[in-house]
Amino acid sequence: STTPAPADATPVEVASASLMLPGLTIRTDRTEPPVAQSVPEDARHRYADLIGPDAMDKEQRCLAEAVYFESRSEPEAGQAAVAQVVLNRVKSGLYPSNVCGVVYQNRHRYMGCQFSFACEGKALRITDSGSWATATRIAQSVIEGRTYLAEVGDATHYHADYVKPGWSRRLRKMDVIGRHIFYELKPGQT
Repeated sequence: STTPAPADATPVEVASASLMLPGLTIRTDRTEPPVAQSVPEDARHRYADLIGPDAMDKEQRCLAEAVYFESRSEPEAGQAAVAQVVLNRVKSGLYPSNVCGVVYQNRHRYMGCQFSFACEGKALRITDSGSWATATRIAQSVIEGRTYLAEVGDATHYHADYVKPGWSRRLRKMDVIGRHIFYELKPGQT
């Protein structure tokens, strides 16, 4: 769906440990090679530029929640692809302009939200600390531009391979990673 989120859209609270360690600061002066395949600098997305420094912790947490709840059983590339889809939606201008707004868009509509975990009525509890650590690491890596999957590109949609949503026929298929199929809008689509 491309329904815009209401202006008062706010994320739900999820019980888990803090993302930040006491005394930890993120260095911005590093230039590390990307951990995914090598992509020319001009093709890589600097998703961090979409997020204000004062909102980084909250936005990174929402992205990690999407990765954890939507794809923790997927390979790491599949988890990174889910993060990339969320950030591509933020960048697109067709969805809310922040990560939490995209992740929890329409969360009050039972089974009518963008990411099923947000509105299917289940308790959102992080119970697997190893998967949570992986989700937070992947979310940070994608935001910082160290991980970018060119085969997923500007995909804004995905679904599991065991469902066949009607909208998928109208989009351009980009890649299949694990159990998820990724799509991008065709030129001129909104």
